[in-house]
Amino acid sequence: MRIAFMLLASMAALLVEATGAPAQQLSPQEARRAAQARLEGIPHADQGNGYFRNPVLVGPGSDNSVVRVGEDYYMLAGGGWPDELVWHSRDLVNWRPLTRALETWDGGTWASDITYHGGRYYIYTTQNDRSRLNPENASLTGAQVSLLGATSKSTGDRSFKNVVLWADDPAGPWSDPIDIGVYGLFDPGHITDPQGNRYLYFNKGIMVQLTADGLSTVGDIRQIYDGWDYPDHWAVECHCLEAPKLTYRDGYYYMASAEGGTSGPSTAHMSVVARSRSVEGPWENSPYNPLVHTGSHDETWWRQGHGTLIDDVAGQWWFLYTGYEKDFTFLGKQSLLLPVEWTGDGWPRIVPGYSATDLLPMPGGRNVGHGMPLSDDFADSEVGIQWTYGRQIDPAEAFRPGDGRLVMAARGDSPGTATALSVMPVNHAYEVEVEVEVPGTAEGGLMLGGEDGATAGLRRGEAFAFWPRVPNALPWTEDRIFVRIRNDRGDVTCYYSADGEQWTPFANSTSVSGARSVSLYAAGEGEVVFRNFGYRGLD
Repeated sequence: MRIAFMLLASMAALLVEATGAPAQQLSPQEARRAAQARLEGIPHADQGNGYFRNPVLVGPGSDNSVVRVGEDYYMLAGGGWPDELVWHSRDLVNWRPLTRALETWDGGTWASDITYHGGRYYIYTTQNDRSRLNPENASLTGAQVSLLGATSKSTGDRSFKNVVLWADDPAGPWSDPIDIGVYGLFDPGHITDPQGNRYLYFNKGIMVQLTADGLSTVGDIRQIYDGWDYPDHWAVECHCLEAPKLTYRDGYYYMASAEGGTSGPSTAHMSVVARSRSVEGPWENSPYNPLVHTGSHDETWWRQGHGTLIDDVAGQWWFLYTGYEKDFTFLGKQSLLLPVEWTGDGWPRIVPGYSATDLLPMPGGRNVGHGMPLSDDFADSEVGIQWTYGRQIDPAEAFRPGDGRLVMAARGDSPGTATALSVMPVNHAYEVEVEVEVPGTAEGGLMLGGEDGATAGLRRGEAFAFWPRVPNALPWTEDRIFVRIRNDRGDVTCYYSADGEQWTPFANSTSVSGARSVSLYAAGEGEVVFRNFGYRGLD
């Protein structure tokens, strides 16, 4: 049976099941998106009964940052290109995508921060490009580079370049990135003092003052915080003080930072809290540190850390942060949410007795629908927000969606060098399928996890799967085929069909562990046409 996700019959009847909320709470657009996401099996934290289960957002796999503006929350959680995917919520649990803010490449982004000041939204981020690395450091690994840091705004290693984007509306349009003149540092975090002065903090406990418009810096950078001394016997990757996220409350600046490293052992990452009466310190570490931390390889959530303290509309505080799921670390950093209480001596801590695996009470606020549907009927003339592509690709030349089909310009001589358009599945097990029409000069189809993963498609005279590692082809005289890939926790089977109704598995199955993306691809010459891309979660 085909995955016909675009044909959403009886929409209103599905809304309560799809969102856990009455239909009248959602706009028609929110309702359609929420119902489609539920039909696709997109993971949904909201249990529909006043409780939720983590994660609140699976994928796209990056660090997150959140800001509240009135009743609205805006979160960055990106991955792929274009980047800086902005999400919207009104209850911290149900999230819908708004836009991809960054479309000017000057390096991959590291640990961005979204903030609001003076009626305008800002994204501060680090663009990392190893080609800008100083020659004497060119042989260093990524982890070693991240430990370099800088001693001034002008002499830092320019592989790390800090920029700001701004917008009057979080849905865009966003400005092009503006170089703020700070290099060699990363993970910017923004704070405004009661007098309206603005500051950025970076890894290694370093800060600098911003100009009033937030688009450049003034004065020298200063090292103002050394981090928290965790026990010597803890298994971590490195000290790696990074990702400062700041909150002002009752006369104190609170800084939640990450330590321990984002790679390495399952127990590496953690979040720690410090406070100060002044933006420059001295900083006092919380006696309740760490705020979150994985204590054992046996826990469900690994390398927990990097988060923001945020209050909801009812005055309850929360910690929105990241963690890796045991056995599914290839999904990347997932967004987790835990309730926070303030102690009598003025420190935030996770409410005792709660962990990221518990059934938790919902924050206050309205459900705006949840999830980013991955299926696409290509009815729109623009590439959908769920899709990413290589930074070297000009989408105007490579992709022509609309009227129910996607026309893709072929290039390269194999799946690994082909034009490709990718989504990031969010389930442990799932199916994807598409109808593909291929001229005799090209090949096209579905690709799971790159050229060394699993491929199913059509080229002149044959349908194939798992090319080129396993010859698994059969004669095919038509120029059109339907192909499907089923990925059940790394166990992969490919299927083909002449009509999209009756499916036949290819003779051999395979294992593809750690595959993050699924792509439509077109290799060779000419144009490959795709129709009705469908995604369905199976768990």
